[in-house]
Amino acid sequence: MVLCMVGTGMLWVGWHGFNAGSAVAADGIAANAFMTTTLSTAVACFTWAAAEWVVKGRPSVPGFCSGAVAGMVVVTPACGFITASGAIIIGIAAGLIPFFAVTKLKRLIGYDDALDTFGVHAVGGTLGVLLTGFLAALDVNANLSTNLKAVVGSSLWIEQVKAIGRAQLDTRAKSRKGRSRIARRFNAGWAGNEGQAPSGAAESDSCNA
Repeated sequence: MVLCMVGTGMLWVGWHGFNAGSAVAADGIAANAFMTTTLSTAVACFTWAAAEWVVKGRPSVPGFCSGAVAGMVVVTPACGFITASGAIIIGIAAGLIPFFAVTKLKRLIGYDDALDTFGVHAVGGTLGVLLTGFLAALDVNANLSTNLKAVVGSSLWIEQVKAIGRAQLDTRAKSRKGRSRIARRFNAGWAGNEGQAPSGAAESDSCNA
């Protein structure tokens, strides 16, 4: 439990490196990303532990740490575009939805995920992308006014849904290509080795000769 807490703390500190660091400048956007990341993560920690208390009768250290990771995952797509209020909303959602994905959805679907990577990272990451469409604010990041001004606050979430769908299709296509490439290499290697004696047997025959 101690190492779990230490590792979570190290991850929390390091997470600011690519959330705030993604601004590639020491400016207001970076500061906002730092603040929203910390706030969302803290709220998610409390929310996950509270959900455990309600559902299981008591909170746990692994649950607290899982809430922290979920908070960081969910806020990452949105951290440079949301206000403090948006970060709190994301923190609550990050503590509840991945929690139920880990405790209920996995059992319902029956997928194998010992480390709950899908429940926290896949479900949480998708949730974060979707919530960005609802919570992004023009007054937080002026870059949104460049080419998204017409959709921020209205239909940006629809564009986010489209992006999620395109990402899923692209991932499936790449997965199929990867599997077929592996299969071709395996079959080619298998065909090339047909009719050949195992290396150990060949060495043994040469020694007996």
